[in-house]
Amino acid sequence: MLYKNRKKYATFEDKLASFFGKMSKNADFWTCLSLASAISSAYFVATESFLLAGLLLAISAILDVVDGSVARLYKKATNRGAYLDTIFDRYAEAAVIAALIFVPLPSAIFPAATWIALLLFGSMMTTYTKAAAAEKSLASPIGVLMERAERMFLIFAIIIVGHFSRVYMLYAIIVLAILTNLSALQRIRMVLK
Repeated sequence: MLYKNRKKYATFEDKLASFFGKMSKNADFWTCLSLASAISSAYFVATESFLLAGLLLAISAILDVVDGSVARLYKKATNRGAYLDTIFDRYAEAAVIAALIFVPLPSAIFPAATWIALLLFGSMMTTYTKAAAAEKSLASPIGVLMERAERMFLIFAIIIVGHFSRVYMLYAIIVLAILTNLSALQRIRMVLK
């Protein structure tokens, strides 16, 4: 959903790139900093410092926009950089989701760890189904229910909710676990049409 509307935010991305580009025009630097911020966020999720974890995840998300914007603005976009960004995005997302395992959560039908594993699996499968389609020269659909931007926004929301209520945190994890897996199935159906 957000991915389809990227062009609406082009002016904002250009301003971000101009601002951050004054500090470094190296997009890979911003990619690495984004990953470092996400891993720091994961640490603070695991130690139950949810507000700090949420802040670091928000910084990671902003830097994830900055890296591509800087590369495009300064005409330094490369396939290598895009590849690195994609791989680091997976590590960032997986680290934050995996850190939820360390948070003591109640059970709901299944243990919380099961829901977290389903969330991680659905998140990775949504991305993998797109990559697998491209690798097999099939139409690589975009616009599924839970693209990365939506997932990261909801993971951010889960972290913030955790500061106030572990029960609601688990409910949000369950909802996102279901939505990510539905997104993977949606993408599979779109590819096989």
